[in-house]
Amino acid sequence: MTTVAIDQVLLRFFEAETVGAAEDALVELSALDAADPAAVEEHEPVGDLYAELAMDAADAGDAEEAVRLQAAALEHPCTNRWREIGTLFGYRYASGDRESAVADLRQLSAGPPDGAYLLSSFAEVIETADSTLALAFHDEALAIARRAKEPEVLGSVQAPRALLREELGLDPDADDEAGFAELARLRAELAAAEAAEAHQLFVPRDQLAAAADAWPDLVEPLQLDDPGAYYRGLDLEWRAQPATGHSLVLEPVDVATFVAAGVPLERLVADLPDALREAVVDRGAELAWPPGRNDVCWCGSGRKYKRCCGAA
Repeated sequence: MTTVAIDQVLLRFFEAETVGAAEDALVELSALDAADPAAVEEHEPVGDLYAELAMDAADAGDAEEAVRLQAAALEHPCTNRWREIGTLFGYRYASGDRESAVADLRQLSAGPPDGAYLLSSFAEVIETADSTLALAFHDEALAIARRAKEPEVLGSVQAPRALLREELGLDPDADDEAGFAELARLRAELAAAEAAEAHQLFVPRDQLAAAADAWPDLVEPLQLDDPGAYYRGLDLEWRAQPATGHSLVLEPVDVATFVAAGVPLERLVADLPDALREAVVDRGAELAWPPGRNDVCWCGSGRKYKRCCGAA
């Protein structure tokens, strides 16, 4: 039930038309995490979501609001706390608090690899305000990353530095070439993820009983014994996904083929190798999602989408 509640709150966050509404959703999400510590594994860290709001404010030119939201991000769990701290200092700099922001940045000592994330994220934010200072911090972050001797850290600071140097018309150096290679890798990874998001597997209504028999331990977590809850939960999950630029393709699976292949039902919400997906999907029964509000619902209930899963 917690997963469904999380999906509903995330949907409210992503569809919020005001910052206040988005923050209300994040407050509720934090409450769900506090009530069930396992819930934090089901979604992005709350701090990262606050950071998204801060980035939106910064892109809109409201640096003071970006500072407020980024400070709120640091009051919650973050994927990379040092990167978010550096971003906060950057927003302060962009808001006009320049000397104090740099002084506080310098006072906060952080060794490799934390210092690389700290300085690189600060530099990324201030690039439009002071490209010369930003490049100096990028170079310093690069030196720290070298001392860290961690390829992931090095790549994360080479890439933004390379983009700024290109924008400034500087001749590419070896680190720029490595940075652009890292960007190409990340773009390919993102394209692959978007392609995976375009295909969603699900158990068709006439095979729910077979799925429950095959995987009894998953009946309660996935609500296989309640078709309405199972399909509404999937619909909410798909709505909460980042837009990939195209509709999803829903692919009903054949449970017997899954069992024969030894594939656990958890893989229905994860990526499958293309060849295996081709094997377990009921070809010719694919559906485009989302349907029109007045179209028959994809779940097979026979009702209109707006009266069925679309109303979740």
